[in-house]
Amino acid sequence: MKKILTKIKEEKIIFSKAINFDKYDSKEDLLYRLNSDLFENNKLNHKKRNQFLNKLRKLLIDENLDFLVAHNLVLSAKVEQELGNIKNAIKKSTDSYKLFKTLYSSNQLAINGSIFAYSNLANIYSSLNLNNISLDYLYKAQEAIEQCENDYIPKIRINLNLGICFHKLGKYQKSLKYFSEIYNIALKKKDYMILIPIIVNTSSVYFSMKNFDKCLELNNRALDFLEKIDDVNYKPAILNDLAIYYKIKNDPNKALNLFKESLNMNIQISACNKIPPLYNNIADVLLDLKKEKQALKNYKLAIDKSNNEEHLKSKIYAIEKICKLINKDHTDYEYYSNLHLDYIKEELKIKEKLYNNGTKDTILSLEAYIYNIEKEKENSKLKLELNHKKREIVTKKIKTLSENNFLSTIIVKLKHDSLNNDSNIRANINNTIKLLNNRLDDTVDWKQFLSIFDELNPIFFKKLNGHKSKLTELEIRVCAMIKFGFNTREIASILSVTTRGVEQHRYRIKKKIECTKNLTNHLLNL
Repeated sequence: MKKILTKIKEEKIIFSKAINFDKYDSKEDLLYRLNSDLFENNKLNHKKRNQFLNKLRKLLIDENLDFLVAHNLVLSAKVEQELGNIKNAIKKSTDSYKLFKTLYSSNQLAINGSIFAYSNLANIYSSLNLNNISLDYLYKAQEAIEQCENDYIPKIRINLNLGICFHKLGKYQKSLKYFSEIYNIALKKKDYMILIPIIVNTSSVYFSMKNFDKCLELNNRALDFLEKIDDVNYKPAILNDLAIYYKIKNDPNKALNLFKESLNMNIQISACNKIPPLYNNIADVLLDLKKEKQALKNYKLAIDKSNNEEHLKSKIYAIEKICKLINKDHTDYEYYSNLHLDYIKEELKIKEKLYNNGTKDTILSLEAYIYNIEKEKENSKLKLELNHKKREIVTKKIKTLSENNFLSTIIVKLKHDSLNNDSNIRANINNTIKLLNNRLDDTVDWKQFLSIFDELNPIFFKKLNGHKSKLTELEIRVCAMIKFGFNTREIASILSVTTRGVEQHRYRIKKKIECTKNLTNHLLNL
């Protein structure tokens, strides 16, 4: 522990003051917490955050802590995305899920980690409007979720992304299906922190469908849930959505009050990007109420509060409205008219820059996706060849096991016969038993068969619904042979028992693992 802490100090990595290094007995637990701390530390900007995560990862690699390296990569990928380094974000997410996959059998949390990495990739491709690629990664995450012991958070993450993705593709019913599924799960747990973003996204789909009454119902429900938790981030957005509903429904006074409430909350939490558009919304409603002077004042506030590129649209919109409101002979008209022209030119430059960067990012991301597909195909081919060879070995070992059982049966019979009083017969029989035992020692036993079987089917025994401990060793062998495709006669021959004996084993296995359907189909599908 002291050695790694010394290295961390040498690298001058800055962590939050909340970290108590003496609290952790395990090096792994401490380093996991340090990964998370760097990712969550609000006092670090993204460049510093990424720099420190990269430094810490080098130390984790030196310590051969693969799980923590993968965890660090998936967090760093999120930061790279925020920094706009799309190629790095894709590479780190890809490296992360590949490393997590190698740890499935040794660490259950690795499955959750790979789902996080797949969701990262889905989010990146969705942000580039490559939604079909995004879906591909989400479907991979769905395959991985089947192996999770606790799939609640992974399922929420996957379905939320699937819902958002299908919304962007205009497949509203599919989007609602995914949101509805996780809404019901979260509702049972009364998990309001999860329920609120689900409701907000569901409302957004209904808004696209122009079902404004459903939007009203959902946003009011979200407000009810907000009363149960201490959260200030979602309420301004929900109030804004409600205000838009009342504006559409021609209730300007209610809309105005809600827009103002949302504005005040955004000012309190310093949500700077939301403030200029809200001043414009308030001004629009005031115009509907024929309060032109107040409207003009709010449009000017929208311009004053716009201080970055993201606010440019709000500024242009406000200036256009001001130019329409004031007379051409007004002293400020020329000023606002020239200002409007300057902002339009600025917007064109930004759009060109965004287009060029967006095209570059899209090409880079597609190149990375194609490269990963080629690598996966190459690895799949090698894996198929390896599995084919392993199956050949297993088939040979099964024949050996059959021979072992047969030899064991003969030994038992000979031992019984050795009780005969004739000393010569006894001596010959004992010599034969020795030879047979030597023959048995030269062959591979069941443990080696099950070891190879486990390599070919790494999650088979985990998926026996936790009932493996209830099964006898012989019943586990029968399960493995059924999974391998052997029929009752073949299993009977291998075990040197009758087919009736195998049927009895099947009956007991079915009862113990609580299988209500055909046992062969059940085991083949695991």
